[in-house]
Amino acid sequence: MNAKAAFAAVLIAQTFGCATSGKDCTPPEPPSDKSGDLIIYRPSQSMARLYDAPISIDDCTIGWLADGTVIRRRVMAGAVKIRAEKRALALGGDAEIRAGISIGETAYLRFKFLTPTAPQFMLVDRSTAEKEMPSLQDASR
Repeated sequence: MNAKAAFAAVLIAQTFGCATSGKDCTPPEPPSDKSGDLIIYRPSQSMARLYDAPISIDDCTIGWLADGTVIRRRVMAGAVKIRAEKRALALGGDAEIRAGISIGETAYLRFKFLTPTAPQFMLVDRSTAEKEMPSLQDASR
């Protein structure tokens, strides 16, 4: 196989290898008297900065979390499964957390890489989230 063919094969594999196991969908907006807010953020860090993580809530892919960005979502109160999935041919692994969201609560969930192949979610309090992501200060009040 010549160099051009090998390069084309890698590009094709990366394009089709970016699928996640969650399905792309838009969860219905829950009624406000039975919901809470979930803020998933990813502070900027040099490690794995080029890797955008596909994020799913209860097996529904809701978007991609890039370095230094935030996803806000209203969710039904109760147990929620949040997952960042590894894409084929990409750095990083799967990370998953189950969080209990109370009615009217805003939960802050940090996503970061401990090593280039070890992503982690962690529930944090509002002040920690705002220190790590100053852009949250105005939006969360």
